[in-house]
Amino acid sequence: MKKEVWESLLPLVFHLHDQMENVAKAAQEALYFAGWFLKWQELTELARTAVPWEISKCLLEKKRRKTMDFLHQSEVYLQSPQEILRQEAVRFIGLIGQHVDERSMTESIKQGE
Repeated sequence: MKKEVWESLLPLVFHLHDQMENVAKAAQEALYFAGWFLKWQELTELARTAVPWEISKCLLEKKRRKTMDFLHQSEVYLQSPQEILRQEAVRFIGLIGQHVDERSMTESIKQGE
């Protein structure tokens, strides 16, 4: 069950921007309860304020090994009929790029020591 909850997090983050207000609100509530279920206090706090960018960064930091999975999930949203969801997917993919660059740089520095 935990695997399914983890896999639902990124789509829920994207849907915080959904054009339909009831969908956005449901995504926020689902993120809150997902944080509670996963015993991830930071997610429950961020879900209360519904700050997608912070949730996205937190998700990448918490699940680094899932970066490629997140990328594949994001690609689906590039075809969304809702422009705002396409934009969020592009932003998240950019965040992945920054995250990978920072991690690569840190690893390079550590190897040079």
